[in-house]
Amino acid sequence: MRAFSVNPGYILTPLQRHLSKEEMVGAGWIDENGTALLPEFRAPEQGAATQVWAATSAGLESEGGSYLQACKVVKSFDGPEEREAAERLWALSADLTGVDAFGKSA
Repeated sequence: MRAFSVNPGYILTPLQRHLSKEEMVGAGWIDENGTALLPEFRAPEQGAATQVWAATSAGLESEGGSYLQACKVVKSFDGPEEREAAERLWALSADLTGVDAFGKSA
């Protein structure tokens, strides 16, 4: 099993229904007519591409734990500083949830 951090990018989807038009205009995402302003906005299918790639690509077998964006490995977290940070995050998560699959349960 592998896990990745995946950035789908900017995508206008029905999730924006929770924001008012004024909020989206204020954020600079759309104009007063509802037209997307950022060239970074992508279609929902494009936004899903990296997740699908991460789930199905045999070429990522040795890349577990990497950060993916636009169907590319953007950063691998395999240095000692990243490992130490990951161990601290794991310990904090286990403490807060009371679940530690690789150690004792809290």
